[in-house]
Amino acid sequence: RLSASGETGLVRGQRNQDLRMDLVLPGTSVTANEVVVTDGYANGLYPPEIPIGFVSQVYSDSSSLAKFIRVRPAVDFSSLELVLVVRKS
Repeated sequence: RLSASGETGLVRGQRNQDLRMDLVLPGTSVTANEVVVTDGYANGLYPPEIPIGFVSQVYSDSSSLAKFIRVRPAVDFSSLELVLVVRKS
């Protein structure tokens, strides 16, 4: 979700190193470098407020009714040496 407005969307990886946030309502106010965090839905897999990345670009598809947001990851995935897997118990 976007940290300032609380609007939610779906963040997914791209072939490059940026992420893409989909399903953001067209009227949503988004600012450059705004922090994107996990939402922490009840019974969800991820705890709330984990930083995912920062807004680097906002655009919309002419055939769509939603905004798309390019997100610069909060970490450099190519430099990770150790990861922790979070799963439901």
